Amino acid sequence: MGNLNGQLYLCGGWQSGGGLRNNVYRFDGTTWTEVSSMPLGYNHAMGVGVLGSYLYTVGGYNGGSGYTTNVYRFDGTTWTSVAGLPSGRSSHGVATLGNYLYAVGGGDSSVRTNVYRYNGTSWTEVAGLPAAREYLGCAALDNYLYAIGGRYGSTAYTNVYRFDGTSWIEVAGLPAPRFALHAGTFGGYIYAVSGSADGTTAMTNVFRFNGSTWTEVAGLPVGRFLSSVGVLNDKLYAAAGDSGSGGTTNVFRLTPQWVTHGYKWGWDGIGNGSWQYTFTDTGNAIEGRVWGPTSGNTYGSEAWWRTSQNFNDGNFWQVTFTLDATIGYTPHYDPFGILISDTNYTDTIHSPLIYSNPPSGSVYIWRNNTDTGEAGTDTPQPPFSNQTWTVLIDPAGKAKLYQSDGVNGSPYRTVTLDLSKPWHLKFELGDATSSGFTAGDNTLRVRNFSTTFQAIGPPSGVSASDGTYSDKVRVTWNAVDNATGYQVWRNSTDASGSAGLLTATTAVSYDDSSVSANVIYYYWVKATNATSTSGFSASDSGYAFSTTSSPAISAPMGVSASDGTYTDKVAMSWTSVSDASSYEVWRATSNNTSVASNLAATTSTNYDDTSVVGGATYYYWVKAKSLTAVSAFSDPDSGYAALSAFSGYANLEVSDVILLPTTLDVGGHPGAAGLQLMNWGPDDMTTPDTRVILDFFLSPNTTFGDADDLWLGDYQTDATLSAGSYTLLAVTAAAREGFTVPSGAVGTNYVFGRARHTYPSTLGDSDESNNHAMRSGTIKVVGSGETPSSGYHVINDYDGDGKSDLALYRKTSGEWIILLSGSEYQTATAVLGGQGYKPALADYDGDGKSDLVVYHQATGQWTFMLSASGYVTATLVMGGSGYVPVPADYDGDGKADPIVYQESSGLWQILQSASSYAPLNVSLGGNGYKAVAADFDGDGKSDIAVYRRSTGDWQIMLSSLEYWTTEFRFGGSGQVPAPADYDADGKTDPAVYKESSGEWNVMMSKYSYLTATATFGGNGYVAVPADYDGDGKGDVVVYSESAGELKILLSGSGYTQTVVTIGGPGYEPVGYYDW
Repeated sequence: MGNLNGQLYLCGGWQSGGGLRNNVYRFDGTTWTEVSSMPLGYNHAMGVGVLGSYLYTVGGYNGGSGYTTNVYRFDGTTWTSVAGLPSGRSSHGVATLGNYLYAVGGGDSSVRTNVYRYNGTSWTEVAGLPAAREYLGCAALDNYLYAIGGRYGSTAYTNVYRFDGTSWIEVAGLPAPRFALHAGTFGGYIYAVSGSADGTTAMTNVFRFNGSTWTEVAGLPVGRFLSSVGVLNDKLYAAAGDSGSGGTTNVFRLTPQWVTHGYKWGWDGIGNGSWQYTFTDTGNAIEGRVWGPTSGNTYGSEAWWRTSQNFNDGNFWQVTFTLDATIGYTPHYDPFGILISDTNYTDTIHSPLIYSNPPSGSVYIWRNNTDTGEAGTDTPQPPFSNQTWTVLIDPAGKAKLYQSDGVNGSPYRTVTLDLSKPWHLKFELGDATSSGFTAGDNTLRVRNFSTTFQAIGPPSGVSASDGTYSDKVRVTWNAVDNATGYQVWRNSTDASGSAGLLTATTAVSYDDSSVSANVIYYYWVKATNATSTSGFSASDSGYAFSTTSSPAISAPMGVSASDGTYTDKVAMSWTSVSDASSYEVWRATSNNTSVASNLAATTSTNYDDTSVVGGATYYYWVKAKSLTAVSAFSDPDSGYAALSAFSGYANLEVSDVILLPTTLDVGGHPGAAGLQLMNWGPDDMTTPDTRVILDFFLSPNTTFGDADDLWLGDYQTDATLSAGSYTLLAVTAAAREGFTVPSGAVGTNYVFGRARHTYPSTLGDSDESNNHAMRSGTIKVVGSGETPSSGYHVINDYDGDGKSDLALYRKTSGEWIILLSGSEYQTATAVLGGQGYKPALADYDGDGKSDLVVYHQATGQWTFMLSASGYVTATLVMGGSGYVPVPADYDGDGKADPIVYQESSGLWQILQSASSYAPLNVSLGGNGYKAVAADFDGDGKSDIAVYRRSTGDWQIMLSSLEYWTTEFRFGGSGQVPAPADYDADGKTDPAVYKESSGEWNVMMSKYSYLTATATFGGNGYVAVPADYDGDGKGDVVVYSESAGELKILLSGSGYTQTVVTIGGPGYEPVGYYDW
């Protein structure tokens, strides 16, 4: 629910049975009206926020689209689709801080830490939450964004995290665990309203936060969770929500009810109720006023409560009166004029209180930033004769009431203020002697006036440029709510007390041109408005560089962060850099420098990060700084602090480490990565103790854990494993983009994979000696000027573990049989295709898994079962009679392109996935030439190629040579192509197989295309080469349909023969050249 142009809007929501709701209701403080519906209906956990003059709905769960990225903008009349979230989200928090709208946490198929920020045009990812949370509350207070409570798995949490625009820290938690709560900012506080602790029971509790502590205040009359919260006309509303047994329509309102010597909060709008006003003895007669229906009155009329009781006996009094209210009431105050200016007082708030016809009696003044009474009581004094009173708030936090000009008069009373929070000032006029009153007699009526002053906080994110300019230092900072201007201060040392004022500006940046080159300056910024000036911001240093001498500085090497060595910190170290005068330590909760925050500055080559959560993984970088330059980020390393205590133990064992291809270039990313994980117990890994992190390392030797290991990257995922069970964990394509080959790894490397429990899991590993394993075979890392690595193309890999799986297809019935390597070669089956259909295997959706695809040779219809879409069926018509499918990744985007080849004409038709499947026609081949598409030049793109069986002539259009055609003769009559990367250099090697003799001939690209020969197979056996053991080399494999026998020579096992019985008559292997 959001407030747009002084009206509340309630958008979408959940209804019993899970139906979709796109309804929008508008509330003006009295009546709800349905307005323009949202473009898309939601039934679960959508976010709503206001930025500028628009209301936004952000993400949400939609029954048809799942976890959506959709963002819609509403101007009060029309909905418009705008830039969507970077990834689908539901049950996230949404709030506005400064000039940005934030989407915090939430989840899709997993609970997430991601935080996205919207500037009115586009979304960017910023620093993530320290812990994954969904169904959390989110609100802003005093230039900070807060993430409140929430859930991970089935557990509700009390944690509260604060964001300053750059990084998150944990602050005081809720008094009790809560999720499915909503939060709102009201009267200088954050209110966390109701929610649930177990997902079943709807709670009534309301907790209030002042920026440092939480207190429980008046609760909802009835329990609710997922109730929407909004502020309208100085009242906090809680609308609808789930009672625990279904959706509701109730709306509750929280109103500050001012009373003598304080005020009280209560929820109204619930029918009849007794309300108590509590006050202390002042010797005054009391008159109370409320708006609302009483018996015999209509809504909107004034209801009076009077008493002639003399409250002058020193006792504590409590007065109770009953309302006959079905709509509610609000308090009424007699108005006074208030004028606030800073004309005469540089460092004070000048606040005259002006009234006419003052009553006789005393004047009282007090302030209080709580709701439970005043800050003190003074003996009443005779009123001044002057009709104007002045209140001054000085920088020390003292409030004083003065007569006349506020300088010559004597202070009436003084109280101490907390200028970091909003505060209330109240004046009360009354008669000190009378014990009763007459209705309408101004001399006997208590009149209240209240106002709120907001003390302003300093800007965050102050940044001074480091050598970016030769003639200036540019200082920037984040905008502060309620600020009308800023002061920029400077010093030659990091000491604000002796800093000098540079300028005053209304902008959020300033160019300091009064600098000398190669001199470091320190800067601070203060925020100002009409009533106050903030304290100093945090400092930042900057300098201008000399155009004649500004040598670059290298990034630190050898960055290392401790892995569970300590329970209270992560210890970092790195090698020193020549000419470095200091270092910056940067940290993030994901391996992404764009969301990293500057954690600390140090002159040492080590740093202890004590602001960590035990069990959580953090990522660290270091920059070197000299007087004239700042280096780039170092290579990263991850680290974590161990939990001080574990809830149980699950012994993790790692095996079958996969990393491909076998040649990688510096700065590149692997095409496949994964490992097999075994839980040896004794405890099961169940929610919430399923989270594990997989780390991969490169090393020049076979010893793991020594100083020369280089971290490649990691992947967090959930693995539900009972004791004694195992699973394959393959790193997703998106996560592999974070695996960046470090520059120090050039040469031959061994690869290690490691698994460990990570936050929010609270399990420990009882034996860490087996939580890592080494990949079979080495890989090569090449630097600049050397041949780069290719993209890795999956061939018959249906489970995404980096190993080819044998697949058999029965063309009479469309039955498939697949031996899945990632599941200990258990058999999987499927039905797709049948008579007249031909398999067209490839990875069409780029998820690292081969998809089940068939092609109808007569009609050209393709039928896809895409693994990334849950194997939902899709179709395409391209080709037809005389065309054969030859799918391959022609454009190098990681997705196979649908391709057909017509032998009679040599025409190739290609739908390029990287170009929105734009069609492309190519001519190569003709009569007698068969299609053989593969990546022969190792550039990550499949090359168009043909082979003539009668002569052994090959023609290949090499993509790396602008599709120049190379021709050679290799093979001939009776020999069929059997191309694969047999030497693990990233290039497909031309190869032929002769069934009659079982002879193999391979042109080894790694060895200047010298021919290698082998004899394996023979009559009745067809060649099915692929990388079945995941070592990056093609294995020599043949299959006999009549015998139902698969024979394998695995390169990773010294080409020892393995025989597998599978299939039989009618089943043919997928991927062989059936000529």
